[in-house]
Amino acid sequence: WARRYDVIVFHEGGAAGDALRPRLEALGNRTRLRVRARDVSDVFATHAPATTDWPRRQLRTFGIGYRRMCRFWFSGVFELADVRNLTYLLRLDTDSELRCRPGSRDPFALMAQQRAVYGYVAVKTDHPMVAKNLTAFGAAYARRVPQIEDAFYRFPPRPPPNCPAPMFYTNFEVMDVAWFQQPRAAAFARAVDATGQIFGNRWGDAPLRWLTLALFASRSQLLCFGGEYDYRHRGPQDHCGLSFNLTVP
Repeated sequence: WARRYDVIVFHEGGAAGDALRPRLEALGNRTRLRVRARDVSDVFATHAPATTDWPRRQLRTFGIGYRRMCRFWFSGVFELADVRNLTYLLRLDTDSELRCRPGSRDPFALMAQQRAVYGYVAVKTDHPMVAKNLTAFGAAYARRVPQIEDAFYRFPPRPPPNCPAPMFYTNFEVMDVAWFQQPRAAAFARAVDATGQIFGNRWGDAPLRWLTLALFASRSQLLCFGGEYDYRHRGPQDHCGLSFNLTVP
């Protein structure tokens, strides 16, 4: 099924980007995949808010490039013209591996068949060190919006500031592009940007994706691909459960 769709390789510019193009051309010729490159430097290099106070000791682990990546995949990717006109976007990070099993089906066809807005392969929690006040922010936003009635997840009424944050394992995900461009999802993305905490506390795209969907998507709009493919990112990943007891470890 992969040969029926465009494969867009997002990259930054410069010498590395220039060297990537002939390699992708060779890959396309060898595999018959419709591969093309897209320089995303303009969207990726988002300036951090001036009010951000970075904890320098944490930058050694999650530097500015990583935090820009988080912002890009949370919301910046939907600003790209190449993406805005798509029906679905399947993300696969370069340190991940996706293998089809005998009988593995087309993920886009499955999304359309179920009328799903989001496809995932695993659910985990992000560490409190990089999720400070993240769940509390989501809970406060849910009280203002409000959260949809048939949401798949209910925010705890008084989440502690340093609790783990539920997250979809976003190094593989399938997104309904129009759903993430709708006004309420875009407004939530702007509210997250306004906090400066993607840069300040390294709020990740994975728990932020969870928050967006927890606010506006029902369980029937989620599709777990766990078991459909052999997916690996630092080992096999396959966990579809959506229930959590958020406590401070």
